[in-house]
Amino acid sequence: MKYIFFLLLVLDLQNLYSQGFRKYKVGDTAFCGIVFFVEDIDSAGRQRGLVCARADQHTGIQWYNGLYITTFAVQDHLYAKGNADTIIITQRNGNYAATVCNSFLPDSLCANWYLPSRTELLMMYFNIARNSNSAIKQRGKFRNEGYWSSLETRPDSLTSFSLSERRAFIVDFLNGRTFAVNKANRYRVRAIREFRNFSRNF
Repeated sequence: MKYIFFLLLVLDLQNLYSQGFRKYKVGDTAFCGIVFFVEDIDSAGRQRGLVCARADQHTGIQWYNGLYITTFAVQDHLYAKGNADTIIITQRNGNYAATVCNSFLPDSLCANWYLPSRTELLMMYFNIARNSNSAIKQRGKFRNEGYWSSLETRPDSLTSFSLSERRAFIVDFLNGRTFAVNKANRYRVRAIREFRNFSRNF
């Protein structure tokens, strides 16, 4: 009897592992959001990617916390939560673009939302808002307006500290163009988070 039980257990495990990991693609609703970027980690089917919230977290809010300061939030890449965190650490508490995204919690299992970088916003624009699949496009509910990114203008030989402390980048979802604008301006925000499907059949 014990042998039969052990054999059944082995067969169940073999069946589980043969199923592999659930595969996600752009446009899927998962992890409390909409998948807009995904990459394969290994041949077993593990993936890493990004989801955006299913709706905007604000329809018009400023980037800064009422005081012009240079935050040095100048990282512009995928998985750029550290850039958004830098804004909050520097500007502290308040109601502004980065904190609105950071406090978003649609489900206790889905935390760690943040204000996207310009690169991440552009990925959302091309993969969701301008997707040729109308169902995916409608699922995103993006408006043809500007969305704040976490990217502050970089102080360098061409941009003084006084300018960098006053400007950050938006992406216009009407045409995908990016602009450095005054942080006091009010634009939309859409929170994002990273996911990893390292649990089978999530």
